Amino acid sequence: MTVYISGPAERSRNGLFAEAAEKLLASGHVPVTPADTAAEVENEFISRWPCAVPGYGDYLKAELMRMLDCSAVLMLPGWERSREARLERMIAEAVGIKIMNGQELNTPDR
Repeated sequence: MTVYISGPAERSRNGLFAEAAEKLLASGHVPVTPADTAAEVENEFISRWPCAVPGYGDYLKAELMRMLDCSAVLMLPGWERSREARLERMIAEAVGIKIMNGQELNTPDR
């Protein structure tokens, strides 16, 4: 199952996204993270418009499109404090994508 990982941005800096991705891989799932999407957005911008810099909306659109291709969304602890994570959850629920929580992977609340 392809699983999009959602949570507050500060969680990516302390390794919680990477830890969740490793646990998903070990469980036989394919993790998708916002960091993966960011690199793709930046590469696309460089190839199309070498002097342009992607904006917040460009990243958000790309992340939502990637999320919509996933079978589930894993909500990391603290997701409630993130505007983007709340939006991702709302959209996932609206279109019927399964919602998982960090406790399902035994991800510690940091």
